[in-house]
Amino acid sequence: MNKIGILIPTASRPYHVRCAALQFNNQTRLPDIVCFHQNGRENIKSYEHFIKDIKLNYDYHWMHNPFDVSVDERYSFPTKYLLDQGCEYFFYCDDDDIYYSNHIEDSVQTMISEKCDIMIRNKCSWMKFKYEPWQSIYDFEIETQFTAHANIGVSNSIVFNRRFAEEYI
Repeated sequence: MNKIGILIPTASRPYHVRCAALQFNNQTRLPDIVCFHQNGRENIKSYEHFIKDIKLNYDYHWMHNPFDVSVDERYSFPTKYLLDQGCEYFFYCDDDDIYYSNHIEDSVQTMISEKCDIMIRNKCSWMKFKYEPWQSIYDFEIETQFTAHANIGVSNSIVFNRRFAEEYI
């Protein structure tokens, strides 16, 4: 069976990381390893403890850079780690997206059947949070079309295989 790795960049949002960890614990095809990469902000400590109490059905690795790194490094550090772990398929996943329980299984099957090296999923469900004192405000969109949006990244999952990852690194 192909080894599957997920890379989840995160910065200053421990509540999103906990949600992401739980979503990937409920997949019809579990990942083999999830690499959480906490991009630093000065004086922000690691928040790995937000997932330590969860009984995860996959291995995980926590990376923490205490200072801000470039966008390229946010992706290349965890990709290199997952390559070193022998992964064959890689999922870049935002920590604030909603992933259905068949996300991994369906994506890998599509990659294999279509013989592609990289795939950008064209639909996802997306939740945005805004915290105000004494209240939380959120917006949820079901079956959102893929978009790139300024300042907050990509609202979807990108899946690629080992050949693409080796070229990228």
